[in-house]
Order: sequence, then C-alpha cells, then structure tokens
Amino acid sequence: MNHFIIPARLPGLNEYTEANRSGWQAGARLKKDTEAFIRFSIRNARNRGLCWPVQGAAAIVFEWQERNRLRDLDNIFFAKKFVLDSMVAEKIIKGDSQRYVRILADSFQVGETDQVIVKIILLEGKENGNQEREQRGD
Repeated sequence: MNHFIIPARLPGLNEYTEANRSGWQAGARLKKDTEAFIRFSIRNARNRGLCWPVQGAAAIVFEWQERNRLRDLDNIFFAKKFVLDSMVAEKIIKGDSQRYVRILADSFQVGETDQVIVKIILLEGKENGNQEREQRGD
C-alpha cells in the first residue's frame, strides 16, 4: 500500500493561529518547518519503497494518533494543509485540487506515540511506483 508515516504530532490550527498573531514571520516559519519535517518523512518512505507518485485522482486517508484526547479533532486535522502541500512538493500527487484529490478521510485514535499515517489510494490514473517496481523485478 502506498503510504508514509509522520512520526510526530503536527501543529494544529490553534498553534498556527497563535504563531501568525505573533507576527507573519512566525507563522511562515511554523509552516516551513512543519512541511520540511513532513517532506523528510515522505522521502524516507520513498527511499524504502513504501511511497510513490500517483498520476491521476486519489483518495487520501489520514490516521491521526495522539497520546491523549486533549485537542479537538478539527484542530488536529487542520494539519492536512501542511501534509497535502508537502505531498505536492515531493511530487507524490500532482496537485491538491479536486482534480487530483477526490476524497479526504480521517480516523483518530489514542496511542502510545504521536504520529500520522497517510495512505494514498489511487482512484483513477496510474501509479508510477508500481511501474518502477515491475521494471526492477520487485
């Protein structure tokens, strides 16, 4: 399955709003740093053969895991913006418009670690990773 794991708790809307209120540079820095970490996670998964680009429309499933239930769900899934922008920058999806992302689904659970598992399900089009693996003989 085409997926990657972000091994951390991502900033929510409250943290992003607070950063922006303290100055536009702080908000921009939070977004840039968060996306850099997500992009590192995507590249790590790509190098391990767990994640590959899709050409066409996809459904993206987010499995949010946090150590407790202190944050509101809508505050948590605000981080989708950072994840989708990072996926576009890493060329996993061509864009984050409705042409390329047809379904966004979320599940939430309490666990031992903070992490986000992002699964990319091809709805129509082709998956480049499958072609690359077939050519390598994997």
